Amino acid sequence: MKKIFSLLLVILMVSGCGGGKETKNNTESVKHKKILIVGIDDKFAPMGFRNEAGEIVGFDVDLAKEAARRMGVEIEFCPIEWNNKEYEITSGNIDMIWNGCDITEEYKKYMIFSKPYMENRQILLVKSGNRQNIVSEHDLADKKVGTQSGSNWKLILIKIKNSKIVSRRSKLIRISKRLLTL
Repeated sequence: MKKIFSLLLVILMVSGCGGGKETKNNTESVKHKKILIVGIDDKFAPMGFRNEAGEIVGFDVDLAKEAARRMGVEIEFCPIEWNNKEYEITSGNIDMIWNGCDITEEYKKYMIFSKPYMENRQILLVKSGNRQNIVSEHDLADKKVGTQSGSNWKLILIKIKNSKIVSRRSKLIRISKRLLTL
């Protein structure tokens, strides 16, 4: 775990926060301001979410706090809508995004990525004994599918013939909270 924190800290200090700007300026700006503004999806349990007291907590939150502590700066978490992440990072509203985020060619156009600190993959959940025999994403053709706005699943579903995408954040949040209790 110590290696992970050290690696993330070094990458943050060297690469800055993306957005196509010169990375040295980003890092120097954070050090000068003495505050790191982190964009986070605060409805993405267990990576970042609000506890019963309304505080933003989670795995990514703990890692970001430790990196900021090692940099000697304060940290401020700024909840963002995930489908607005490009605007938030390129406009300078936030210094960086610290969230479960797949590395894609599209995202590389406006973000610089650290070395991944966890294995992340897209999974498909269906009700046990589903009568539609859904076993892969290709079985979603001609189906109505719920996904998070701005997520990679939305990009996957666009390629599947006749799939209908429904992006309803509140319903997905209820589902993810149920999964956490399993």
